[in-house]
Amino acid sequence: MIPDLPTPVLPAIAKGATHNVVITGVGGTGVVTIGAILAQAAQIDGMGAGMMEMAGLAQKGGAVHIHCRLANSPDDISAIRVATGETDVLIGGDLVVSAGAKTIGLTAAGRTGAVVNNHEIVTGDFTRNTEFRIPHDQLMLSLEARLKERVAFFDASNLARDMLGDSIYSNMMVFGAAWQMGYVPVTRDAIVAAITLNGAKIDLNIRAFDLGRWGWDNLTKNAG
Repeated sequence: MIPDLPTPVLPAIAKGATHNVVITGVGGTGVVTIGAILAQAAQIDGMGAGMMEMAGLAQKGGAVHIHCRLANSPDDISAIRVATGETDVLIGGDLVVSAGAKTIGLTAAGRTGAVVNNHEIVTGDFTRNTEFRIPHDQLMLSLEARLKERVAFFDASNLARDMLGDSIYSNMMVFGAAWQMGYVPVTRDAIVAAITLNGAKIDLNIRAFDLGRWGWDNLTKNAG
């Protein structure tokens, strides 16, 4: 049973403005689905939404960026691609992609809030060099240097594996954590409805979303 958590104050979108979301991950982990669910949830809430995939093919193991603009009205969205410094929230399903120059360039100190899965992964480079290590600490420091206190990390992959038996749910957990931090301007009811409409592993995805909320909140309390 997941403990009840307070509903965060959702960010307001100014008249005529957009709330800009960048979702990062690797192909084959459902990152595109997170963008689709977010856009669908916004529409359920009566908002305008536009989504597109940027910076790479959604092939298994390849870097994927999803750009999503949310607005009070569809007429307020004139372009979907998020430009340099325009990101309001970064939902980081993969630390390497999230800390890359292409992603960091889309963020802005004081504006962008981020939640990033900092799970340490083993890449194909290990087969060629057994001493190869991804510089996880440096990547986290890069994001912290850019976003200061508005970036949070947690190992969503291990949490998903431990609690749900499959790390595939990690992106949904990061989404839940970002929502709990008050970075996503759509209601939980709309997100649940969008997950239901998507029709894939409905109960597990809803549980993953709520576990992400709990996981981030619990880790933050423990850290304090």
